[in-house]
Amino acid sequence: MNMWGMIVAVVAIEAVASIISKKFKIYKEVALARSNSMAGSKDLMARIERMEERIANIETLVIEREKRARFDEALHERSHAS
Repeated sequence: MNMWGMIVAVVAIEAVASIISKKFKIYKEVALARSNSMAGSKDLMARIERMEERIANIETLVIEREKRARFDEALHERSHAS
């Protein structure tokens, strides 16, 4: 192989190596983003579950408060009727 053939081969190898390196770097970034996204979605799901529990507790408190208000109102009406 002559000198020009060697130069062309080295440049070609460098170009292929550069392309592979860039593709691998992009792949790593995508994998990292996917991993972060999965961790973020798990955290988000946990937060949603906690919020649902809190809403259920608040609904229970409101229902109990409404029951007490109706009972107090009925008691008040009964005491005035007597």
